[in-house]
Amino acid sequence: MSADGLSGFDVEVNMKDMTAEEIQNMEFESIEKAEEFYVEYARCLGFSARKDVRRVTGEGVVHTRQMVCSRQGERAKKNIERTERSRQPRGLSRTSCVAMIRFHLNNSSGTYGVACFVPVHNHPLTPSTHVHLIPKYRGLNEADKNFVDGLHSSGKAKMEDVGDTYSALCDIQTRTENDHLFINKYDRPLVVFCGYNHHKETTVFACALIVNEKTETYKWLLETFLDAMYQKHPLRVVTDGDNAMREAIKCVFPNKRSTLVDFVRDFHRALAEYRN
Repeated sequence: MSADGLSGFDVEVNMKDMTAEEIQNMEFESIEKAEEFYVEYARCLGFSARKDVRRVTGEGVVHTRQMVCSRQGERAKKNIERTERSRQPRGLSRTSCVAMIRFHLNNSSGTYGVACFVPVHNHPLTPSTHVHLIPKYRGLNEADKNFVDGLHSSGKAKMEDVGDTYSALCDIQTRTENDHLFINKYDRPLVVFCGYNHHKETTVFACALIVNEKTETYKWLLETFLDAMYQKHPLRVVTDGDNAMREAIKCVFPNKRSTLVDFVRDFHRALAEYRN
């Protein structure tokens, strides 16, 4: 069976129904096509594949390529037995799975055939409805990326035209029309921790409903947030000028200065007027 590309697999061949014999008889025009096939085969069956052995000729041509299930092998014992850790260890993901495929160059035709194929796994396969949650398959295709970029550009343009405060209030108003308890269902102060990520984009790190706006309450909240951030202090703290919060910041972040920003103050004033 010849496989010149992956475009025909989705339409002409149901990979889940392919037999071991059919896969053993496949040929690929390039090693890249062979690797693409096994990656797609793995996705269809509910596991992820990774590259393993690679051997090349003196001229740099790949003559052997082996790919295995991502659960092949086992975690090094030194990593399992470590007692001093800064965070909880990840769950074991290696099960010594033997599933694999090995491609070999046919010198006469220049194509790659399947020299060895082991389809058996020693772990459950992921159902098709959850395959997108496997780390290897998380992400967006080009069409989805273009769509998201278009929405982002459109939203950014609208916010630049009308202002961030107005845009936020419009969003709140729209949500409130569908849920009259959206703003504050429990009638408690809402504290939101925002900042910049490594792309210089605004990110919400945490939020909390507190029972009151006293200094001791804010101190507890900041200390809890600091624990969640592995004791990593912020470079700068921006507040709306609340005296209790400013006092709490001085206690928890003694080397940081609370900054009053007009935009934040105006936003809270506008939000209060909207509530009334």
